[in-house]
Amino acid sequence: MKQILHIILALFALSISAQETVSFFQDTRELHNIQSIQKEAFEPIVDSNYGLDNGVFWFKISQIDQVIEMLTIPSNHAGSLQLFDSNGQSIPIMANSRYPSFTLNVQKHEFPLYLKANFQQEAYFPIQIVEAEKFISTEKYELLGTGIYYGAIISLILATFVFFFITQKRVFLFHALLTVVIALAIIAKDNLFYLTNIDLTYFVQLELFSHFLVGFFAFCFVYFCINLNAHKKRFGYILIITTTFSFLAMLAYFVTNDMVFFFISDLFSIGSILTVWIIGMFKIKRKIINWIIGTVYFVNIFLMIEVFLLHTIGKTFFGLSITAAKYCVLLDVVLITLAMVYTFRKMKHKESLMQQQVRHYFQRLETLDQYKKVQDEDDAYLETLINEFGLANVEVKILQGIAKGHSHNHIASDFNMSEDDVAFAANSLFHKLGIEADREIRVLVS
Repeated sequence: MKQILHIILALFALSISAQETVSFFQDTRELHNIQSIQKEAFEPIVDSNYGLDNGVFWFKISQIDQVIEMLTIPSNHAGSLQLFDSNGQSIPIMANSRYPSFTLNVQKHEFPLYLKANFQQEAYFPIQIVEAEKFISTEKYELLGTGIYYGAIISLILATFVFFFITQKRVFLFHALLTVVIALAIIAKDNLFYLTNIDLTYFVQLELFSHFLVGFFAFCFVYFCINLNAHKKRFGYILIITTTFSFLAMLAYFVTNDMVFFFISDLFSIGSILTVWIIGMFKIKRKIINWIIGTVYFVNIFLMIEVFLLHTIGKTFFGLSITAAKYCVLLDVVLITLAMVYTFRKMKHKESLMQQQVRHYFQRLETLDQYKKVQDEDDAYLETLINEFGLANVEVKILQGIAKGHSHNHIASDFNMSEDDVAFAANSLFHKLGIEADREIRVLVS
């Protein structure tokens, strides 16, 4: 219990640094070096997110309280960082840390220290200065909590894929893929690529691509899983427009590295998800599954607006941290899994009813067979099966043959078919009835 408390405190810990000891200077013309910057007037940090007003910033660390303390910047877009003391001595960045971090030592470094940061994405600098022991303890419990969190996410994703492979329903596949790309976007925001020392030259491009895929899979979900009525087709056109513009803005960012296009791509991706949510609200009836899916898309919209869109331009509604965003994603994935379980149970119930109807049919068939009336009633039963169970004519005939214990060779001979055609039709029949082999049909009608 004590360890769990430590994990929670570490995950929700806010900045512990003495921010009044850190000030900044924006080097808009990128002219300064360690010698010239010491002559400039630094300003206190009031807002740590300057959004798209990015570029080179210098930070002045006037002093620290302990002999050894740690400086860390918990941001996935910290950019290129260089730390110097007043004598121009370079201080190396730490290896194998969660975020870019430096060890500050009063006995080794001449204060004040100067940190140069080149923000290529949004200018976000939540600088923290903490005691060494506190830093190590926080890192340890954060890593433990991260392992538990992503273990749960992976388990739920695998469960969703299992539902797809069992049912072969496209809706399960789309929601599984949607969960994967949402998790990928959070992994990028959570800076796990930096932690694992993966050298990703196109890391930010991959991050934006994951944002685009969230909107793209929402688009695919509507076109392949939702039947739009004629008067709702305008939403389909809106989806095409938002998805196309999101893709074009993403390509523009890949070419120019201009964060304005990053922002525009995210904006249109959110437009796609919002359109899907509106379509879902129109189609919602008194079904639990529809309300669950509606909640899932609402959480996605909220996350992308607060954590991705507004953060990029230095704004916020609720000040949602990446930790809080991670738990929203966990809620998102849990809701998707619950929706899959609910749908799966409904399908099993429907399959059970279908098997009962098939059993009833064969009982009637046996009765008719006793009175030699099978041939007279074939056409009526064939029509019933086609209408109720979606069986083809040949599937009904094969069903009758298997129920009587005939082999595939016997059935092929009776109906002038090849054994391969009989086997193919039998496999289709088994899939529709939710069974796996000939013997299950015989057990079913016995």
